[in-house]
Amino acid sequence: MAQGFGPSEPERPATAAPAEELVEELESLDEPDSGAGGAAEAAETLEPLDPASAPNPEVPASGGDAVEELESVEAAPEQFPASEEKVPDERLRVLVADGDPRSLRLIASSLPESEFLVSEAASGAEAARAIETSPPQLAIIAAGLEAPSGYDLCRTIRERYTTGDLPVILVSDGRDSAETGMLAGANDVVASSATPAELLARARVHRDLVRTTAIYNRFVPTQLLGFLGYKNISELQLGDQIQREMTVLFVDIRSFTTLSERMTPGENFKFINSYLSRITPLIRRYNGFVDKYIGDAVMAVYPGRPEEALKSATSMVSYLATYNGYRSKSGYRPIGIGIGIHTGNLILGIIGDQDRMSGTVISDAVNLASRIQDVTKLYGANIIISQDTFVRLENPTDFNFRFLGKVKVKGKVQTVSLFEIFDGDEPDQIELKVRTKVDFEAAILFFSKRRFEEAAVKFRGIAERNPADRAASLFLNRAELLLKREKASWLLSD
Repeated sequence: MAQGFGPSEPERPATAAPAEELVEELESLDEPDSGAGGAAEAAETLEPLDPASAPNPEVPASGGDAVEELESVEAAPEQFPASEEKVPDERLRVLVADGDPRSLRLIASSLPESEFLVSEAASGAEAARAIETSPPQLAIIAAGLEAPSGYDLCRTIRERYTTGDLPVILVSDGRDSAETGMLAGANDVVASSATPAELLARARVHRDLVRTTAIYNRFVPTQLLGFLGYKNISELQLGDQIQREMTVLFVDIRSFTTLSERMTPGENFKFINSYLSRITPLIRRYNGFVDKYIGDAVMAVYPGRPEEALKSATSMVSYLATYNGYRSKSGYRPIGIGIGIHTGNLILGIIGDQDRMSGTVISDAVNLASRIQDVTKLYGANIIISQDTFVRLENPTDFNFRFLGKVKVKGKVQTVSLFEIFDGDEPDQIELKVRTKVDFEAAILFFSKRRFEEAAVKFRGIAERNPADRAASLFLNRAELLLKREKASWLLSD
């Protein structure tokens, strides 16, 4: 887990049953016969249904407790506390490289400090080091630099940066034509005799282009461009696509509709943008990128290891605890989030028409990740992942997890094995879930084998030790209900 987020990891019991064995054992079970209760009841027994269709009236399937709590929230505007982060410097970062000290100072002084943050380099080697360690947003380079020359430095820059990512203004020494500079990779060539006013005008043009490119990149992630084999957004074509395995994460605010009803449209936008400005950096921190914002929900994609998606998720849950502390001090109720994660093959590409295009991710894996996020409400869990994500983890024991059994999610025919990741929960909840993990997974196994009486005993013990364990209470209620149904069917059969 990333430093600074979440509680320290409690010691795990050495006797914890491996969840992989439970999955394998469940997958090897024969379909129940049509005896007691019939096939329909058997399906309900072995596969807890999705929140929209859960038949058990004793367990609210739509997060009813959260809704009731939010209904009592004061009608005051809801907002995040003011960010403690430093206000970013909006000035354009410019590197000026010239071997002539006088020319160097002349160029640098032509750029107002209120608009440009200038750094200087007196040689090609010094400029190359500066670009490597702290890339500027604009480079103004004298062609007559030594070791390497301005032209060679331009070529080196173009090997790594596009003309949009790092524009270069080449200051010609008069011996070569503008064509030579442009062929070397410069965006613009200006004579060494140019006036400070001309240099400033050209720098402002490229500053505006840099900012325009940055705005485009906010709408189309640079990662998507890279996957499609492009360096510049202007190269994108309708229908461009690529398929590869990635991890999808959906995060959603619990009962946001009820919460938003107490806010004006302006307050809603302020709240959402404040919330997203804190969640999104935790996606980028672990090499993910946002595919889309869907109201208060976020869909993110992680091209690398699924561990990165889990670290993002646990960081979000941990950060939310800090934020809820601010809300409590301001007299507001805490909010909750649910996170669903699934790994599978995705198609990344450009959809739309010639006049309106958008980058997106399309796949059944996306739909499943969204459904898993919905199921977090039923189980009262912050983070739930699919078995496809779980089996791809290099070291599953790096996370606190427990097996939740199989569920038939909305819109899917096949059942899905689910795991709760409870890193990021409150420290007392992590400890209780770790201590009851063996009993919980044993109870899940009893439940899947229709041994409801034994399952109920286990779940009842867990619920008594940890009343806040919604998943244990859910399974306890269902086990007791299904046990009553079986006993009733035995009486009727006599």
